[in-house]
Amino acid sequence: MPAIGAIIAWIVANPQVIAAGSQAIVNMVQAAIDLWNRHKQGELTDAQLQAAWEAEGIRVQAAIDAWRAAGN
Repeated sequence: MPAIGAIIAWIVANPQVIAAGSQAIVNMVQAAIDLWNRHKQGELTDAQLQAAWEAEGIRVQAAIDAWRAAGN
Protein backbone atom coordinates (compact mmCIF):
# COMPACT_ATOMS: atom_id res chain seq x y z
CA MET A 1 0.00 0.00 0.00
CA PRO A 2 1.85 3.08 -1.19
CA ALA A 3 -0.14 5.57 0.89
CA ILE A 4 1.59 4.80 4.23
CA GLY A 5 5.03 4.87 2.61
CA ALA A 6 4.07 8.01 0.75
CA ILE A 7 2.95 9.66 3.98
CA ILE A 8 6.27 8.86 5.60
CA ALA A 9 8.11 10.23 2.54
CA TRP A 10 5.97 13.38 2.65
CA ILE A 11 6.78 13.89 6.34
CA VAL A 12 10.50 13.56 5.65
CA ALA A 13 10.29 16.00 2.73
CA ASN A 14 8.48 18.71 4.71
CA PRO A 15 10.66 20.57 7.20
CA GLN A 16 7.66 22.12 8.96
CA VAL A 17 6.51 18.65 9.94
CA ILE A 18 9.96 17.60 11.06
CA ALA A 19 10.30 20.83 13.06
CA ALA A 20 7.29 19.78 15.11
CA GLY A 21 9.48 17.11 16.68
CA SER A 22 9.75 13.36 16.72
CA GLN A 23 6.67 12.81 18.87
CA ALA A 24 4.54 14.82 16.44
CA ILE A 25 5.82 12.66 13.59
CA VAL A 26 5.13 9.48 15.54
CA ASN A 27 1.62 10.72 16.30
CA MET A 28 0.97 11.60 12.65
CA VAL A 29 2.18 8.23 11.37
CA GLN A 30 0.20 6.41 14.06
CA ALA A 31 -2.93 8.38 13.20
CA ALA A 32 -2.49 7.51 9.51
CA ILE A 33 -2.05 3.83 10.33
CA ASP A 34 -4.99 3.75 12.74
CA LEU A 35 -7.26 5.36 10.17
CA TRP A 36 -6.03 2.98 7.47
CA ASN A 37 -6.78 0.01 9.72
CA ARG A 38 -10.31 1.32 10.33
CA HIS A 39 -10.70 1.62 6.55
CA LYS A 40 -9.51 -1.97 6.02
CA GLN A 41 -12.01 -3.16 8.63
CA GLY A 42 -14.81 -1.48 6.69
CA GLU A 43 -15.45 1.27 9.23
CA LEU A 44 -14.46 4.05 6.82
CA THR A 45 -15.16 4.48 3.11
CA ASP A 46 -12.42 5.71 0.80
CA ALA A 47 -13.86 9.22 0.99
CA GLN A 48 -14.10 9.11 4.78
CA LEU A 49 -10.51 7.88 5.04
CA GLN A 50 -9.30 10.70 2.81
CA ALA A 51 -11.29 13.27 4.81
CA ALA A 52 -10.01 11.89 8.12
CA TRP A 53 -6.41 11.99 6.93
CA GLU A 54 -6.89 15.56 5.71
CA ALA A 55 -8.40 16.52 9.08
CA GLU A 56 -5.27 15.14 10.76
CA GLY A 57 -3.11 17.30 8.48
CA ILE A 58 -1.96 14.31 6.46
CA ARG A 59 -1.90 15.39 2.83
CA VAL A 60 -2.20 11.98 1.24
CA GLN A 61 -2.57 13.04 -2.39
CA ALA A 62 0.48 15.30 -2.12
CA ALA A 63 2.36 12.40 -0.54
CA ILE A 64 1.30 9.96 -3.25
CA ASP A 65 2.21 12.45 -5.99
CA ALA A 66 5.68 12.93 -4.46
CA TRP A 67 6.07 9.16 -4.08
CA ARG A 68 5.25 8.62 -7.75
CA ALA A 69 7.47 11.52 -8.86
CA ALA A 70 10.35 9.81 -7.05
CA GLY A 71 9.77 6.74 -9.22
CA ASN A 72 8.10 4.55 -6.62
